[in-house]
Amino acid sequence: MFAKIPGFKVIFFHPGRLKVRIDSLKGQRPLGVQTAKELSANQAVKKIAVDPAKGDVLIQYDREMIKDPNIVDQLAASLKKLYPELDIDALRGKLLD
Repeated sequence: MFAKIPGFKVIFFHPGRLKVRIDSLKGQRPLGVQTAKELSANQAVKKIAVDPAKGDVLIQYDREMIKDPNIVDQLAASLKKLYPELDIDALRGKLLD
């Protein structure tokens, strides 16, 4: 489902749960706090856990709401703002597959 995106790795994916590792988040506690705040503002996100020591982000989301392209666009915009070096458009496409 997920193609390789430099600087970004899907650790696991189950409907309703996605855990990713973002290289540029490693060791960046303030960015981790900002990531949690930004992503949890999305109405499809139920819970977020960020581990800046590893660069991990665990997202629990509403399985039906995530099918809405507008919701995915909002998540993609948040990630692009936080991590401009990532190919967020590739990730967005994979979320809508």
